[in-house]
Amino acid sequence: AGGPLAVRESVLAHGGERLLVWRFYRQGGVATAEPVLVKLLLAQAKLLGTRQDGAEIIVMAAYDELAPPPRAALQAFLRAALPAIVRRLQEPPHGA
Repeated sequence: AGGPLAVRESVLAHGGERLLVWRFYRQGGVATAEPVLVKLLLAQAKLLGTRQDGAEIIVMAAYDELAPPPRAALQAFLRAALPAIVRRLQEPPHGA
C-alpha cells in the first residue's frame, strides 16, 4: 500500500554479465520476503479453511560488471506494476 516492501536480493553472474534478482512472496494478503512467514500463513489458511493460494514474485534486471546494480530501475518497475499484480492476485482462482 505504498509503504516499504522487503525483498530478498541476489546477483547471478556469468562472465561480465550480472542479473540483479529481487523476490518476495504474497500469501493471505501479506507481502513478505520471509519464507517461514509464508509457511505459517499457509498453515493458518488451512486451519481456518480460507484461500490457500499465494505467489512468489520475482523481478530482475541485467547489468554489466562495470555498472552499479539497477536497484532504482527495479524499484520504479515495482512501484508501477505492483498495484496491478496485487489486483490480479486478489481475484478468485480460476474454476472457483
